[in-house]
Amino acid sequence: MLSGKHQGAGLRITGRAREADSITGDCNWRELAVDFRVEQPIEQVEFICELRARGGEAWFDLNSLHVIELDD
Repeated sequence: MLSGKHQGAGLRITGRAREADSITGDCNWRELAVDFRVEQPIEQVEFICELRARGGEAWFDLNSLHVIELDD
């Protein structure tokens, strides 16, 4: 058995812990989201689509990845 938090498929930002929900077990396509804040006027942000598991697979539809700017 894996130890630690956030097992299964999920999204996160490089250098930051995964805070969004994870998906485990068999399921149909589901939406995942990750909130983040850009702190510098020009900042590179890298999204990580990951699977933390001893086995199985996760599919991420790259065409569905979007960044939405929210007002504070």
